[in-house]
Amino acid sequence: MYTIWKARCDWTIAKEADPENVPTEKIMIGRIKATLTRHIKLDCLATDNKRFGKMTIKPGTVKSMWQSFLPDKATPVRAWRKAAAVLVGIG
Repeated sequence: MYTIWKARCDWTIAKEADPENVPTEKIMIGRIKATLTRHIKLDCLATDNKRFGKMTIKPGTVKSMWQSFLPDKATPVRAWRKAAAVLVGIG
């Protein structure tokens, strides 16, 4: 919802609500996919115990949250690349 709200604000303010500059469905789907990919990547990277120590997110938590986007039998640390490819292929 935030991505849609942000795009609407951009259209209203930056494009001065010009009906000819309304974002297309293809552009909006691309923005939503990019946002999801970014969040999956951040969550998967946050499972790296060496990097984050006590603040690490448990891999099981990430996997259960994003299970429909992550490949089967994938570890979240490496899965974000494959998940990004899956999101690009949706549509």
